[in-house]
Amino acid sequence: MPKVSVVGAGIYPQRDLTMGGLRAVKQSSAVLYTHFSGAETWLRELTTGHVENLAGLYQDGAVDRSNYSSMVDRVLSVGQQFGDVVFLVAGHPLLGVTPTQELANRCAADESFQLEIVPGISSLDTMAVDLRVDMLERGCMVLDANRLLIFRYALDPRLALFIYHASSVGNSRTDFLDPARRNQLNLLAEYLIDQLGPERKFVAICSQSNGTEATRIESGRLSELAATVNSIDYGTSLYISASGEVGGFDRQFVERLVSG
Repeated sequence: MPKVSVVGAGIYPQRDLTMGGLRAVKQSSAVLYTHFSGAETWLRELTTGHVENLAGLYQDGAVDRSNYSSMVDRVLSVGQQFGDVVFLVAGHPLLGVTPTQELANRCAADESFQLEIVPGISSLDTMAVDLRVDMLERGCMVLDANRLLIFRYALDPRLALFIYHASSVGNSRTDFLDPARRNQLNLLAEYLIDQLGPERKFVAICSQSNGTEATRIESGRLSELAATVNSIDYGTSLYISASGEVGGFDRQFVERLVSG
């Protein structure tokens, strides 16, 4: 039975690929990837198998899931042709990476492929380093912008907040050439202001994705968030730090903790 290995390539694959990911690439008969600067030459040095860039299937302005379905179709087709195949995806394969879920569903439905998922360094990891934050110190919520607006989650100001996909609020299309084109960032800004107040500070962050560009960080108040729509691209996430509020402090538990 042929095997599909979905390998997390990290944010900058030439730096972030794990030993497990490297082993999967070297042992595969084919490697497929998208949108990694300099990846073609690098991958051909790692494997003697078939190497293919799927970026052409990711059409600007097309429906997001249609683009990903086209990629999954190609991965399975190459797998049938070559046997074991690696699909190299950005970040961690199970952190907001839609093709992984579709591949899992397709492999489970027809049982013609064995599916392996190899973890990778996520943008959550790199952003924590860039911002010098410990997400466990005060607690942290990680949310998708559109799902936040769909489910209207109540936000606890005492918790830090990472919001992914702020470049496509209210938009199901892949406008990666001009993310601001249909991005209704104002809807997200209005909800955050309602939950956290207009003076709460945010950081828009895009971690380093190649060896030459530095991490981009822009900050402001939530009242100014909607106006930053032109500077938020597909690699940008939002971070809102925990407030200084303590509320619900359990002194009895603290005493047990320090005395134990």
